Amino acid sequence: AYLSGGLIGLLYTNGFGGFVDSRGTKLYGIFTINPFHSVFHIVVGVVLLLAAFKGTAAMVEGSLLGIGAIYIVAAITGFIYAHIPVIALISASDADNPLHLITGLTAITAALVSSSQTSRTARLAS
Repeated sequence: AYLSGGLIGLLYTNGFGGFVDSRGTKLYGIFTINPFHSVFHIVVGVVLLLAAFKGTAAMVEGSLLGIGAIYIVAAITGFIYAHIPVIALISASDADNPLHLITGLTAITAALVSSSQTSRTARLAS
């Protein structure tokens, strides 16, 4: 989802022009994006795919925890600084903030559930 979302975002922004434009482009008329935002989602998608297919359970859990924390910080920052670009790289809209919060909480929950399953499996194996 992240990888495809980032690629779709690059199509909507017509490539890399205005890379960190804080006004961005509206994706589906709802989400404000810019090329930086799209590239970030592509990187997140690649990290998760690499962890899932090439990594250990600990790598997957760590990736989910880290990415979840980043999205929660993005959501909190977006809620606090609603319409003020905190830094030029941020192009969030009101719709982005709840989505970032849900994404972050989901990633952290998945990491914790996976971690408990990994621990349970290790205990049963010994």
